[in-house]
Amino acid sequence: MKRKLAALVMGAVMVAMSANAIPAQANKMSADNQQQQQPKVELTEKQQGELAALYQEINKLKKQVLDKYVEFGSMTKEQADKVKSWIDQHYKRMEENGFKPMERHHFHRDHDKDDKDDNGDDD
Repeated sequence: MKRKLAALVMGAVMVAMSANAIPAQANKMSADNQQQQQPKVELTEKQQGELAALYQEINKLKKQVLDKYVEFGSMTKEQADKVKSWIDQHYKRMEENGFKPMERHHFHRDHDKDDKDDNGDDD
């Protein structure tokens, strides 16, 4: 009975481990495909102006939302000011890059690197 239970638990663990590996590999392949499919397009000044106006409007609304959070007590003024500063810095970087879409590689991290400790050795 104990052997059957141990075998069942071991089987469940193996299935869970393999099920976790499949989506991770699919995400990695999907990220690779997205990077290859991203066209290299230069935006005209008119297009950049249209995007600038939209982003300015979006940022204005984001800052109004932050002010509401402060008003409702969900966030301190200092926290809101820090986020507003980040919004301004992000807009400036986008403007410097001609409002081209930024690479989103940081959303698809390499899971193999997570298996190493701080000094780079495997566990």
